Amino acid sequence: MIVAHLDSLKESFDYYFSEEMKFCDKNIWIVNPFQSDVVATGISTKADEELIDLSEDYSFKMSFD
Repeated sequence: MIVAHLDSLKESFDYYFSEEMKFCDKNIWIVNPFQSDVVATGISTKADEELIDLSEDYSFKMSFD
């Protein structure tokens, strides 16, 4: 019963927020720029290079956590 309810909630979220979730999936780097895999984000090449540099900076990561 609980699993069915959770499945129903997921379907509702997918229905109401599908476009927003696509945006969030593409821009997850905003939430945590230190994730291990920096993927194509739709930003400029220069900004992408800066994001890679940021994601590899241990001192920034320590202050972020």
